[in-house]
Amino acid sequence: MKVSSVQTQSFMILRLMLIMALGICSYSCSENSSKDFYIQAEKATTDGDIAKAISLYKSAIEADESFIEAYQKLGTIYYLQNSYEEAIYLLNSLLTMSSTNFDAHFILGNIYSKTGKYTQALKHYEQALTTNTNDAKLYQNMASAYVNLDNTQLALNFYNKALSIAPKDQEIHYDLANTLARKGNYSEALQHYQSAVQLRPDYAEAWLFMGVTFFKSGNNADAERVFKMAISFNPSMTLAYKYLAAIAKSNKDLASYNNYTGMILAADKKTLESIPYFLEAAKINPSLYEAHFNAGLAYLALNNSLDAARHLELCVQIKPDFLEAYKQLEIVYNQLGDSKKQENIKNIIHSLENKIVSK
Repeated sequence: MKVSSVQTQSFMILRLMLIMALGICSYSCSENSSKDFYIQAEKATTDGDIAKAISLYKSAIEADESFIEAYQKLGTIYYLQNSYEEAIYLLNSLLTMSSTNFDAHFILGNIYSKTGKYTQALKHYEQALTTNTNDAKLYQNMASAYVNLDNTQLALNFYNKALSIAPKDQEIHYDLANTLARKGNYSEALQHYQSAVQLRPDYAEAWLFMGVTFFKSGNNADAERVFKMAISFNPSMTLAYKYLAAIAKSNKDLASYNNYTGMILAADKKTLESIPYFLEAAKINPSLYEAHFNAGLAYLALNNSLDAARHLELCVQIKPDFLEAYKQLEIVYNQLGDSKKQENIKNIIHSLENKIVSK
């Protein structure tokens, strides 16, 4: 049976339409699949299931090899996990599709900076800058790279540019202060340390290096005050104790010198070795409540509850409003099984806490 030319033509048109429809369906299904994987990966990331997110982002890329957002998110995860080789591969792949992608250049710059390849880092930061000239963290990271390349002037320029965009960013103030202090510009450095701690009062590192700057500029009184602020927020700052010991020694304050030397040892987990220094400090100056408190903590750490109680009791006799000493005494009395004293201490703690709240 012969098919007419009109029938043949109609058949071919129908066949072509069917093929096109199948192609469109195939493309649409693939696109939807990659987006579905991506949406699931986003949810997994939000839920904190990073391993699942990685797997889903990979599936999204396999379903659509031009899915830029998936490359970017997966590259970012690898960067945050310090899996730099994987991050570099993905982000460079992304750049072959989108050569001006800000995030890819920014993260690559961060990776190369973290691995000490500062010149290479700057190349990516400069590429990122062509896309976004108003990102404070970009200028801050560029400044940091220049610091590591010993180009202080360019570093200062970029830190100041970062601050012009984000004047209330304590980290930028802190980094700029450190750079100025290294250059010997102590006065301006102190201004930025002050800004950093005003923006974040518990910024222990900023307090610490503000103290170092005061010390180097010959202002021991303010250095001592600021070092004490640093350790009030982070008691394990050995460097602060070392400077405080040096200041005490220069002031011929042997009690404080011994107390701080003991604190250096305690911060270095040398608890047993610290005790003789605390005892010597208390012997030289019996009213130095800090020495009794530190001795009490050291004995408590060594499970010597009796000596811990003795020194903590002496501490609160000298300083009756020392809340933390009472809290430690409550622990000691609990260990000693002295419920009567423990209950009495609880009442004192409650009273002191109420006074603090009422202020």
